[in-house]
Amino acid sequence: MLAPMLSRDLTIGMRTPAFAAAAGLHAGLLAGFILLWGSGVPRFPGENVYEQQRLVQAFLLTCLLPWAAVRCGPCDRGSDLTMLAVITGSRPSRLVLAQFAGLLVLLGLIVFSGIPMMLVTSQMAAVSLGRVLVDSLATLALAAIAAASTLAWTHASADRFAAWIGATVSTAGVVALAAMLPPGSVPAVLIVASIALATACAARANTSAVYLAEDRA
Repeated sequence: MLAPMLSRDLTIGMRTPAFAAAAGLHAGLLAGFILLWGSGVPRFPGENVYEQQRLVQAFLLTCLLPWAAVRCGPCDRGSDLTMLAVITGSRPSRLVLAQFAGLLVLLGLIVFSGIPMMLVTSQMAAVSLGRVLVDSLATLALAAIAAASTLAWTHASADRFAAWIGATVSTAGVVALAAMLPPGSVPAVLIVASIALATACAARANTSAVYLAEDRA
């Protein structure tokens, strides 16, 4: 039953205008950075254009991914999650974990929309294709923590704006703390933090989504 739920979440998410907007904005802003860098405008920390663009991409995704997750992600929460658990015969925790998986795939696709622009800068900076692919996979750790943060805030607040602000601040805070660690450990820390947060949300759902709210009873 979880596979159909995951398929449903992905289908709905990819059909939302916000998904296409986020992917297009990500790729477009990275392309804009290349044009500006060619004019000698950007001067961020980094020894070459590729390293500088990676920094810009990390900042961009930290702001963009939580918004995309709130707009594109599954909205089953509270009594809706309870009803869904009854209809599917699944525990609420398993449905929440399926939501997390769906969010992670959606955000991962947005991350990968920037690969063509990263390949362009890698050629400009003489960076190998293998390095670009490894860095792109590492960037998925940012998508994971954004997905977990959004999941937590979406289930905590019915207001999408509040959930977006909370998820963005949480994601930025975790990324900032992880950035203080040795560079090679950052992806692992973000992945562990995202799994722990998603697991906590799933465990909480088993107690909070057992009964319908009074207005739905």
